[in-house]
Amino acid sequence: MSRLLRVLIVEDDTDDCELLLRELRCGGFDPAWKRVETAREFRESLEHESWEIILCDYKLPRFNAHEALQVLKDTARDIPCIVVSGTIGEETAVSLMKEGARDFIVKELTDRLNPAIERELKEAEVRRERNRAARALRDSEERYRGFFHNNHAVMLIIDPETGAIVDANPAACRYYGYAVSEIRSLNITGINQHPRQKVFEEMQKAKAKQRSHFFFTHRLAGGEIRPVEVYSGPVHINGKELVYSIVHDISERREAEKQLVESEARFRRLSQEFHALLDAIPDNLILLSPRMEVLWANRRAARLAGRDAADLMGEHCYTLWYQRSEPCAVCPVARSFESGAAEQDQIRTQDGRLWDVRTTPIKDEEGAVVSVVELARDITDQENMQIQLRQSRKMEALGTLAGGIAHDFNNILGIIVGYTEMARWQTTKGDAIWNKLEQVLMAADRAKDLVKQILAFSRHSEQKRRPVGAAEVAREAMKLLRSSLPATIEIRTAFRTESMILADPTQIHQLFMNLCANSAYAMQENGGILEVTLEDVELAENKVPPFSGIRPGRHVKLTFSDTGPGIDPEILDRVFDPFFTTKPPGQGTGLGLAVVHGIVKGHEGAIQLESVPGKGTCFHIFFPAIEAPAEIEPPAGAVFPGGSERILLVDDEPALAQAMKLMLERLGYRVVSKTSGLEALEAFKNRAEEAHRVDLVITDMTMPHVTGTELARQIMALRPGLPVILCTGFSEKVSPQKVKDMGIRGFLMKPVTIHDLAATVREALDDAKTGSEGRPREIPRRKSP
Repeated sequence: MSRLLRVLIVEDDTDDCELLLRELRCGGFDPAWKRVETAREFRESLEHESWEIILCDYKLPRFNAHEALQVLKDTARDIPCIVVSGTIGEETAVSLMKEGARDFIVKELTDRLNPAIERELKEAEVRRERNRAARALRDSEERYRGFFHNNHAVMLIIDPETGAIVDANPAACRYYGYAVSEIRSLNITGINQHPRQKVFEEMQKAKAKQRSHFFFTHRLAGGEIRPVEVYSGPVHINGKELVYSIVHDISERREAEKQLVESEARFRRLSQEFHALLDAIPDNLILLSPRMEVLWANRRAARLAGRDAADLMGEHCYTLWYQRSEPCAVCPVARSFESGAAEQDQIRTQDGRLWDVRTTPIKDEEGAVVSVVELARDITDQENMQIQLRQSRKMEALGTLAGGIAHDFNNILGIIVGYTEMARWQTTKGDAIWNKLEQVLMAADRAKDLVKQILAFSRHSEQKRRPVGAAEVAREAMKLLRSSLPATIEIRTAFRTESMILADPTQIHQLFMNLCANSAYAMQENGGILEVTLEDVELAENKVPPFSGIRPGRHVKLTFSDTGPGIDPEILDRVFDPFFTTKPPGQGTGLGLAVVHGIVKGHEGAIQLESVPGKGTCFHIFFPAIEAPAEIEPPAGAVFPGGSERILLVDDEPALAQAMKLMLERLGYRVVSKTSGLEALEAFKNRAEEAHRVDLVITDMTMPHVTGTELARQIMALRPGLPVILCTGFSEKVSPQKVKDMGIRGFLMKPVTIHDLAATVREALDDAKTGSEGRPREIPRRKSP
């Protein structure tokens, strides 16, 4: 059953008041209560109403606990007053205790409230008993004696002049551990551990009613020292003026106070460590109010705002970090306040930075969101790297697709070129059929050029890279291109490097031509400035363009910048796509920048694009600089005549195999054609006559079941010294060095003309007859006559 408790609450916060009442009810009390928050209300409540306990907040807007204790003292009400507040420090707590507070309870530790009230109610009862005893003593010493001996409070009667203990009640005997006769033979200075002089001074004050409340340390019979609270005053017994002392053991209270001090110290330490941990977070961590005002911010957030963390309090988050005059349109903080759940979104600031913002709501005991923690991370660099990675993967996929298309297209061109040349041999130069066939071969030449561009984009084209001076190649290219650019375009060049790069000059010229043509088209209406520069740069680890594939170190930086209209940001990520163009139909293939991208990647370089609409476009290209010249390929071979040797031709494309067979037979050779690499290999393994008598093998590179290189390796193992020529639509999977190491004598690029075929076959056969090691080479292309 709940115990009725008349409690006066000095508190300005109704929520805190309700919290105290809830705690009292949980402790078994049925509070009859009243809340006041001014000195006048407090005084009137004391004067006109009866209370058992006072619960007082430390600080109110117009009132505080010190003033409350003074009012309580002025009204001479003996009502226990317990201060309930936040952390206020040890000195303040001690000061309040000295001024009459019976205990101090931290609001966050209200589990001590009910025990403290029960103790104080008991102590109040003790004090009331003491007062009744004092009155009884004045009326009758006999009545006083009965009260003295039967009191549960520890009580002593002391002679203030000598310090002798005149009497002690049973409670005192039990507390100190002495028999009544023993304790009556003691002097108070043997129990009180304070200096003798100090003890006598305090007894004189009690005798004179100058002071009635003391704190001492007393020694028990067993030697244990206990802190005690002593109430003393004058008493007359048998006509003699003595001093009574009511002793209250406050060991538990002191231990509680000690624990409180230690707890506060731990809290301060943990708070410091917690804030240090939050300050170590490399992201913005902010605590926000419902009005988007900063309640707390970590060091990173303060540094980004350019102010001290303390100066940010009360400022709006959207002003400090997002450069806005009003809340963000997409605000996860606002959504957290509305939903009471964690939210996440991305916000872009005025300077273009992208922030990943995540929020966590903080709720009170009622479940209402009182504040929100915002964690904001700058993901601009991550976003840029993801864009570049997607672009790199897309270009790689398109390159693979383009290489495959080019290979198949070269096979088709090989058939067209082969049969057209064979047909032209059967006509007379100058007649109508000759001229028509000439147009077919010219169209095939244009198709071959288109395939070269596709292969350059996909990095599948054969490169003839050699050490060249970067500035020398640039000057040659600009010299050739200067006359082709409109006079309305001012050309500025600055080649500030003497470094060498490993490059194919022809492809570098192509790169210059495509980029200059791109700039010229952009400035064709109003003219402008085209600036081309070369300079040495040292790329540190953190300066290497993401996903470029280049390594840190010394590079030659080639820059093309123009003052044209710039590129629309919406298509920036598509400019290197093959067949993408903004030109009208018929004015461009869309391969220009795609080829540039392929050339740069084929030279183990990197390309970056910057463009500002209305101001112009700038391409930055990085080529690795080299220290020493690499091996230079030998000069191209000459054209050789035909012969009568036996040749095995292997190609999985029947039409192409037939065309090449006809060309070889036209040159006088005896040819056996097979469309299966496995079939050709079985002929050698079974020592078939046709294989035994073969003088040369020509094999395609890409075939089902067995590749051209694998077929060549096994045939040369079965017939050492037998010359082999490798034919391919592109040479990405085989390098000249690899072909040479395998012992292959020749190398043909599709589509194959009869000129290339004749020269390569004759050289391979002659090298085999003379025992020369030979060198695989690609015969220079010759335009159709």
